[in-house]
Amino acid sequence: NRMPQRADWRGMHGDQAQFMTRATFERIGGFPELPLMEDVALSRALDREGKLVRLLPRVVTSSRRYSERGSLRQALLNRWNLFRYVYLGATAEEIARTYRSSREEGQ
Repeated sequence: NRMPQRADWRGMHGDQAQFMTRATFERIGGFPELPLMEDVALSRALDREGKLVRLLPRVVTSSRRYSERGSLRQALLNRWNLFRYVYLGATAEEIARTYRSSREEGQ
């Protein structure tokens, strides 16, 4: 299937490259100033604005956290943090305090 697919905001995050028109970006209030989960907040705002679509081209992002923590552990941590943020009401600041890589810990 080569056609764009309808997507759910819960599965569309910054590491998947989000695109929109400038007018849409301005209408939703721009990029949220959060230490973490800003991509989730942006996805939620875009979903309220209109239809989200997943395109087939791939993007490449850093795998540093997956390499450091292991793929399964990092994937589970990402899902847990998303669950905490969306359903348990954890703030982006609370999650950011526990979501540090070795690169960030040295700062």
